[in-house]
Amino acid sequence: MRSRKVVIIIIMIQLFFAGTFKIFAGEEEHTQPVPEVKVGGRWFLSYLSGEIDGEKVSLFAIKRGYINVKVKLNEIFSGRITPDISIDREGDGAGDIELRLKYAYLKYQVPDLLFLKKAYVEFGLVHRPWLNFQENLNGYRLRGTMFLARNGVISSADFGVSYWALLGGEMGEEYQEEVSDSYPGLYGSISFGFTNGGGYHAFEQNHNKPFESRLSIRPLPFIFPGFQISYAGAYGKGNTVESPDWVMHYTYLSMEEKYFTLCGSYYTGIGNFLGKAVDSLGNSLDQEGYSFFGDYKIPVWNISIMGRYDIFRQNRYGIWSESKRYIVGIAYHLFRGNKFMIDYDYQEGGSFFWRQNFPCGIYGRSSVLEFNGIILRVQNRFHDIIMYSWPNTTNLLVFPCWIYTICQ
Repeated sequence: MRSRKVVIIIIMIQLFFAGTFKIFAGEEEHTQPVPEVKVGGRWFLSYLSGEIDGEKVSLFAIKRGYINVKVKLNEIFSGRITPDISIDREGDGAGDIELRLKYAYLKYQVPDLLFLKKAYVEFGLVHRPWLNFQENLNGYRLRGTMFLARNGVISSADFGVSYWALLGGEMGEEYQEEVSDSYPGLYGSISFGFTNGGGYHAFEQNHNKPFESRLSIRPLPFIFPGFQISYAGAYGKGNTVESPDWVMHYTYLSMEEKYFTLCGSYYTGIGNFLGKAVDSLGNSLDQEGYSFFGDYKIPVWNISIMGRYDIFRQNRYGIWSESKRYIVGIAYHLFRGNKFMIDYDYQEGGSFFWRQNFPCGIYGRSSVLEFNGIILRVQNRFHDIIMYSWPNTTNLLVFPCWIYTICQ
């Protein structure tokens, strides 16, 4: 069964390429645009050793592995397909390596309309509006998921359609080069979409299509260009047959400058996208929480210091349960976005999320020593092949990383 999945993925990639070149095949080949094809990979290869819930753990693991295939057909159409490799942690296949899709979408560039600039639409297995935005502010995805994903409120991708646009043009080149070129709208950016609701790793269990949105405003682009006020919302049903209510309101303040980043957020809502945050009667649970993040860069030493504090509450039968998380870390920046990082993670209270990407939360006390591997990126562009041994991304850890984690 799993070999069949691998074959299906390979065939899809081949058809993706075949369709690309067939579109541009014609009698007058010299007048046709040449498709731009980029192929890359990201692998999270780890060794963990320590103690989890009183039991010692020592294992090699593939945390995640991505193969990115991006094709720019012309100035209007482009596409992406990203198989995702992970380890099955449930059922009879626990321990097996799974191959599934993380992204598979067609991207259509939409003409500018009034205040909306550089807009586009994704259709297929697409980005959801919020998490990609936050992960470009918090460059430490390598050590764990973001606040809402950590607590099971939302996921990063799903089957559906989404719209993206910058507000009022772009920030200047200097800001994009020295601070950030992610969502560089002069007055902010916007995204919204409809999806199946269960994420990229689940079947749809009902006919509801949750609506998700994000609005980020840059109110003073010429005075405080890095300051943004963001709101992310969701309204729909959780992905179960019973279809419990799911409502999310998330307010996020961020200040991003050349040498520091500060973020603070407040969440309130009921239920979650999985439909798992319910009581024994199937009623969605009230939830709320706060998260704060800071990052300071010391350029002379290529070092940055980060800290994060999360608090998440859930109301069950009138009783509020609470989980607190404290994270501090120091990272040495090598080149092309790669880091060597040591961080300390302490948690009070268990996790409210039934499925964790990291061995923490639902367990008791744990300490983990982790090593991550090296990533290879291959890029094919206009038929010229270039090979990189280091990716240009801040979301990956490619040198040995030590993480000491305590969870209660």
